[in-house]
This record gives sequence, structure tokens and C-alpha cells, in this order.
Amino acid sequence: TSSPSSLPPISSRSIHIEKKLKDLKITLPPPPQPKANYNIVCHASSNMLYISGHLPITNDGELLTGVVGGGGPESDDGDGKSIEEGYAAARLAALNMVSTMKEQLGDLDRVEQVVKVFGIVNS
Repeated sequence: TSSPSSLPPISSRSIHIEKKLKDLKITLPPPPQPKANYNIVCHASSNMLYISGHLPITNDGELLTGVVGGGGPESDDGDGKSIEEGYAAARLAALNMVSTMKEQLGDLDRVEQVVKVFGIVNS
């Protein structure tokens, strides 16, 4: 990972992302540590920040798991997670990514563009 000082300067814009998050009453979770086979959660190269390996981990460290819909092979009772629970897990994974961006960049207003987001939901 790179330090905030090695990345490009903040561009001027009228939206202040962290203020908008506060206005929406969104609190970022602590930045997650690498899990599974990942030894880093992001890498800075030139003017790009590559982020990967983020999971729906709650503020207290619980990993949200399960299948959205009608259960699945790993479900003992055949009950799956609701669509709302799936949305909540996806939202948490996205907030964890934003938290990593904040930790790496120091200020979310340094983000000029999101090039690609790829997510997987077990359903």
C-alpha cells in the first residue's frame, strides 16, 4: 500500500463526500484487515487505487454468511437469507471498501472516479 502523500492531490469539487456520509448518517466501519488468501486489501499505482478482497464484516468482526433465497447446500435447515439481509451484507462490504479508501487516501474527496466494482452474492 502507498502512503496518502504519494498519491495525486485532491481536486476541487463542490461535493464533500465525508460530509455527505455524515448527513446521510452513514458511519464507516473500521478498515478491514486482509482475509483468506489476500495479504493486502489495496494497492496504489500511479493515480489508481486497486481494492480487492472485501467481505461483509461487521464492526464487531462478525463475517456475515449464508445464501440469499431458498437455502443451499451449506444450509442445515433449508432457510436462506432474505433479500433484505443480502442487501445489508452487500452494503456492509461496500462500506468496508470505502473505509479502506479513506484509510489509504486520507480524504475521500481524492477519489475522482470509480472505474469498476465487482461483487458476488451467494444466492
